[in-house]
Amino acid sequence: MSTEFLTLLPPPGAALAAYNRTKRSDQQPGSIPQLFKDAMSVREAVYVEEQGVPLANELDDDDARSWHWIVYASVGTTSTSSSRSPPKSHTWHKRRASKEDQEDADRRRSSATASRVPVGTIRLIRRRTRRTPTSHTTRTPLQQQQQQQHTTRTRTPTPQLPSRSPPSPSSSSAASQPSPPTANSGYPGC
Repeated sequence: MSTEFLTLLPPPGAALAAYNRTKRSDQQPGSIPQLFKDAMSVREAVYVEEQGVPLANELDDDDARSWHWIVYASVGTTSTSSSRSPPKSHTWHKRRASKEDQEDADRRRSSATASRVPVGTIRLIRRRTRRTPTSHTTRTPLQQQQQQQHTTRTRTPTPQLPSRSPPSPSSSSAASQPSPPTANSGYPGC
C-alpha cells in the first residue's frame, strides 16, 4: 500500500543489520531502506529531540520484524529568498489566510519543486510466535524443572471431601457421633 502521503514498509529484517545506533537516520549507509530512514527521522524528532531519549535507544530489536507506516506532507518551496516574508495579506489578528494566499500555498505544494517530508510514523510490532518444544530441542535445567512441576500439578487428583450426613434432631450427645438415617429421621421417602 502506497500513496503520495502514506507509505507502508514491510518488516525490513536483515536490511537493518548495518544500522548504526549512534548515528542519526540521515547519516546511515545506503543499504538501509529510505522508508525506514524516513520513519526514524520522525521518531528522532519526537523522542530524541523533544523528549530527550538517547539516540542509541531509539532503534530496538523489534524494528526488524515490525511493519512501518510513514506519513508524508507535501511542502512547497519557492525560488526567491523574499518568499520567507509573510504573505501580502497577512495580518496578526487574522486567523485565516486570504483566498489569494491559499491559492499561492496550493501552487507551491503542487509544483515540481514541492517535496515530501516525513511527518508521522506508526510501527506495528508482530507478536512473536511461541514455539512448542520438540523431542530434539534441548531444555535448560530450569525449563526441565518448570515442565516437571507443571506436569505434577496437572496430574495430581483433586482430593475428595468426605460426605457429610445432615445433623440428627436428637440430643447433643448423639451429635458427636452421626447416626445413619432411619425411617423416622425426617427424610422424605424413607
